[in-house]
Amino acid sequence: MQAGIAVTVALAEKESVEISKVPAKAVASELVYEAEITVQHPKLWWPNGYGEQPLYELAVSVDLNGGQIQCVTKTIGLRTLTVSQEADAWGNEFAFLVNGVKIFTKGANYIPEDAVYPWIDEKRIDYLLQCCVRAHFNCVRVWGGGYYPSDAFYDLCDRYGLIVWQDLMYACNVYDVTDDFAATVRQETLDNVRRLRHHASLGLWCGNNEIESAWHHWGDFQKESMYLRAAFV
Repeated sequence: MQAGIAVTVALAEKESVEISKVPAKAVASELVYEAEITVQHPKLWWPNGYGEQPLYELAVSVDLNGGQIQCVTKTIGLRTLTVSQEADAWGNEFAFLVNGVKIFTKGANYIPEDAVYPWIDEKRIDYLLQCCVRAHFNCVRVWGGGYYPSDAFYDLCDRYGLIVWQDLMYACNVYDVTDDFAATVRQETLDNVRRLRHHASLGLWCGNNEIESAWHHWGDFQKESMYLRAAFV
């Protein structure tokens, strides 16, 4: 650990008192730190219709020689969220499992509200997601033919209990997966996973929209070369 550097992690209920603050320890290298916080009587995050959506603030601060040089705060929810694929009468189920409870998922696709991105402000997103809550949705799927929404979208999904099925932004197209293109895909994925991974609402990542289906039975795709098909099938 670099001399004079101290990293601390603090957890508090959203807009409330601090629950715990602990020092982080350097592991593996000077760039990786770990800390463990035990939460007594945690308030669990639930999808809409299954319970409340309590949120916590996690703050990581870096001090140098006793003075703070950086602090990053993220809003999180305490929950477990996996996908159950247990065998059923038709083969295998595909169900979100939240805090050990299988969720009957109800929702729809989220596509960009407008072709002019600056016109999509937080007020407009909030109205749309509130409509989802009033319709008793508990999930929204970010369609892979659009764009990665703003942070405000995911903050609101956290608040309203809307599980996010997150597509990567590749859809209905033939992609020539060259080394250069693969490098941009990798970096785009890293950027967005790092940006979104702390959200309680994030349910799963899906690789694309309909590309495998297209290679399977869309007419125009059947005319393409085996070279292009090999990257997906």
